[in-house]
Amino acid sequence: MGASLEGISDAQVLALLVVAPCVVISFLKGKPWTGVVGLFIGIAAVIGAIRLAKPTSWWARRNYGEAKLLQAAHRFPSEAAAVLKTCPACAQTVNAKAGICRFCGHYFA
Repeated sequence: MGASLEGISDAQVLALLVVAPCVVISFLKGKPWTGVVGLFIGIAAVIGAIRLAKPTSWWARRNYGEAKLLQAAHRFPSEAAAVLKTCPACAQTVNAKAGICRFCGHYFA
């Protein structure tokens, strides 16, 4: 009465071991549609896992430094306001959590 693995090929198991983590990574990168499509079309999940995360996603907040976060913000401009701000003194783009501008030393209130 247990689960049987007969009839499952090695290729199917390998595909599951590659695609399942990529689907999870796609969701963590803030790309739910890529994750859902990746459940049915595996290459979409792999592409979603490789591509840049949205700047407000868990993945970006945890794994990206300032340079990569800026790159993600330029890639997804609609979400950039949540993670970036412009320094009023030098007009450089800095992290929204910054207390001091790293370019000119301006203190944010």
